[in-house]
Amino acid sequence: DCFVVWLNVACYFLVLAVAVGTYLLCAYEHLRAYLSCLIGFLYATLSWSLMYYGIMIMNQLGDALRKGHPAQLPVLRVLLVSVFCPLTLLIRAVCMLCWGCSMASPSTSVDLILCL
Repeated sequence: DCFVVWLNVACYFLVLAVAVGTYLLCAYEHLRAYLSCLIGFLYATLSWSLMYYGIMIMNQLGDALRKGHPAQLPVLRVLLVSVFCPLTLLIRAVCMLCWGCSMASPSTSVDLILCL
């Protein structure tokens, strides 16, 4: 729990450092692009780590099933969550990186749909 809190604080300090750096370099108009790329990389990192965690849980549940424990329903739920959540986070990361690199213009409706 403490690691997650410190990681969250470190990400906020990273965003603050980018904001202060763009302000001091008088490049504040590029802040949106920089933060979009940064948040995109953070989403991609979160997606891959969540997928890894899901795979590890699936392996442990597979071992439990081989030993004869009837846990078929939790396995399906974990499989759904460990595929669906990382996939949506990866799609959001790609959108943020594309918006940050100015390959596409930010769309409010797409952003709202991805937030859900």
